[in-house]
Amino acid sequence: MSITRNAVYESGLQRRSLPGDNPAVGFVAAPLTTVGAGAITAAMLVAGNLRRTGPTGAYTDTLPTAEQICAALRGFSSLGEFTPGMGFVFRHINTVAYAATIAVPASSGISLSTSVFSTVTANAASQWRDYFIELGSAPVPAKQFSARTINGSKRIIFDAALPAGSIVNGMSVYGTGVGASAKVSNVIYDASGIAEVLVDVNSTADGSSINISFTPTIVVHSVGAGDL
Repeated sequence: MSITRNAVYESGLQRRSLPGDNPAVGFVAAPLTTVGAGAITAAMLVAGNLRRTGPTGAYTDTLPTAEQICAALRGFSSLGEFTPGMGFVFRHINTVAYAATIAVPASSGISLSTSVFSTVTANAASQWRDYFIELGSAPVPAKQFSARTINGSKRIIFDAALPAGSIVNGMSVYGTGVGASAKVSNVIYDASGIAEVLVDVNSTADGSSINISFTPTIVVHSVGAGDL
């Protein structure tokens, strides 16, 4: 980790940023107008700002899956540009006089954190709230593979070797017998490719030829809020 200094362009020439520089940016807020519960798309999320109108009572807005968010990120750059711990800030602008609950889809690699920056994830009436969308793994595509689980063990052994790079540390893991909230902690290779992985929790059942899903991991942190 380090302090970085941006490069800017002035009169067609590149130079280092200086104290007093005021970068020219464009502020765009994606609209979400549904009456009642709404679905925040990945495109809305990566736009950085969402302006919420429509609800006539307390409501819930649901974030996209980790794979949907990472697919949007992969559209901007190569996988190597993104590493765990990186992310971006998303602002939910609640213009209505009713509180918004921010939710995540179950078993989809995305979770709401209440332990790092703030214990509050909801957005109060007529307030904005900022969320840091953090990569918990590299944004490799979600996949499903046939594998074997062992009760009381962290090993997940694949029925056939997988291509290199198809699974990375930090990915979320779901499937029958896989421990709750499992994440990949180690990828083990043999001569043919990825032979097995270790996860951070024990499996709860023995299983063979189980379809197991691996998805990128996203953690959403609430980092601040204010009145409109």
